[in-house]
Amino acid sequence: MTVDTESPHGILLWLTWLSDTAWSTNLRESLWTYPIVDTIHVLGLIGFVGAAILLDLRLAGITLTTLAVSDVVERTRRGLFSGFAVMAVTGLLLFAANPVKFATNPFFQIKLGLLAIAGLNAGFFQYSTARRMAAWDRDVVPPLPARAAGWLSLAVWTTIIAVGRLIAFYETGGGV
Repeated sequence: MTVDTESPHGILLWLTWLSDTAWSTNLRESLWTYPIVDTIHVLGLIGFVGAAILLDLRLAGITLTTLAVSDVVERTRRGLFSGFAVMAVTGLLLFAANPVKFATNPFFQIKLGLLAIAGLNAGFFQYSTARRMAAWDRDVVPPLPARAAGWLSLAVWTTIIAVGRLIAFYETGGGV
């Protein structure tokens, strides 16, 4: 089956095809599977955001100021990566359970945009500010770009959580 994924209509056809697969239907209609995947998604979020809050507050110069930023990065790395991996995998599964409904949900669209902003913020920090971390690693108050990255991350992830919660309350017509 060849589907035009360049036009909005083609994307909708692909999403409808995905929604009609037995795998997607089983996930969507299962009494236990969807709630379990959703719960694991939330647990991944807790692991990731818990670690991110610690790192972001250190970058903002608010807490853990007796520790080097590099130490906080190292101590939060596992929670950040494992939490994000769990969220990504389970998020894709949740989307696949009802792709048309999610893709047409404005809160889901906003969440995707915010995830892109969070990724850009992390990338900018990693490839610019963090490269010079040795010069400010033990400063109680990191330089402005590091503080800005921390505050932006806190704001964006707080908003992602709020908007993600609103996804469930926006009805586009039946299903999960």
